[in-house]
Amino acid sequence: HWRGFVADIFFLAAVPAVCEEFFFRGIVFGSLRERFGFRPAAFVATTYFAITHFNPWLFLQLLILGWVFARAYE
Repeated sequence: HWRGFVADIFFLAAVPAVCEEFFFRGIVFGSLRERFGFRPAAFVATTYFAITHFNPWLFLQLLILGWVFARAYE
């Protein structure tokens, strides 16, 4: 049963997280950074990242986390 648990964790947590990072950092942030530079791109991408999680109680934390990920991606 532990293999099923590990597979569940992988497919329910790891795969969506990797896809999310590819989308927000790779596509959204990357394309905006090319056009507008780091700060405007990071502001838009991290705000969009926080809004799409649909959790107003975690908005600020997600905004900060998105900024940290954008800095790490840079």
